Amino acid sequence: MTNKNHSVTTPFLVGIGGGTCSGKTSLARCLIEEIQAINQREKWFEPLTIKILSMDNFYKPLKFFPIHCIFRYELNGEEKRAKNFDHPDALDLIEYMDTLETLTNQEASKIPVYDFTIHDRVDQINYSPGDIIICEGLYALYNGSIRNAKNEVDERRIIDYMNYNIFMKTPLDQTTARRFLRDVTERERTPESISLQIHHTVSPMYLQYVYPTSMNANRAISWSKYTKRETSRDVAWSVLGTMRDKYC
Repeated sequence: MTNKNHSVTTPFLVGIGGGTCSGKTSLARCLIEEIQAINQREKWFEPLTIKILSMDNFYKPLKFFPIHCIFRYELNGEEKRAKNFDHPDALDLIEYMDTLETLTNQEASKIPVYDFTIHDRVDQINYSPGDIIICEGLYALYNGSIRNAKNEVDERRIIDYMNYNIFMKTPLDQTTARRFLRDVTERERTPESISLQIHHTVSPMYLQYVYPTSMNANRAISWSKYTKRETSRDVAWSVLGTMRDKYC
């Protein structure tokens, strides 16, 4: 019996979770290259279409931002307020699951476009499913209960949509340093505001909500620019091996 040139009958979802700036997007991009290269050489499947779905696009619009995700802090003797974008309720996880469900049914979906410089949605785009969809984000491996707009618990779980799960265990001190640099250079943030956010929301939310999702991973990896090629190639083999078990 040969395992050559099989077709992917339904989209295969790879979940990549982990803390802020832990390497989720970078791994996703490397996985596309490595999976394509391995499959082209081994010819286990027909040529694969691989796409990335970023959870960052699913932040709630500002007008619907949850009150309980707004925190108070003191600066120079004055009380101020800021939004906690690292809490799971800052994301529209119901909309995210609706999108995953549509895509796994091999149907196109509309996904929001989020602008981090103004912290709001600015557009929608059409998104067609691929043979492999790499779902990366803070809560890509989330197994917690999610409530809808009527405060009713949705029976679905994000983790149940994923076929292979990876948690980025890059140390917190490294990820927060990367976050500081990224937000200054790419998101037009001030050093003071970034430091406050890391202290009040990024680190506490990681420990309370993000890190526990590592228990749902098939494997946990550290991400370094010195080993990323070797690491992504190893993960790609694991993903393709799981796909062969599912489709061949």
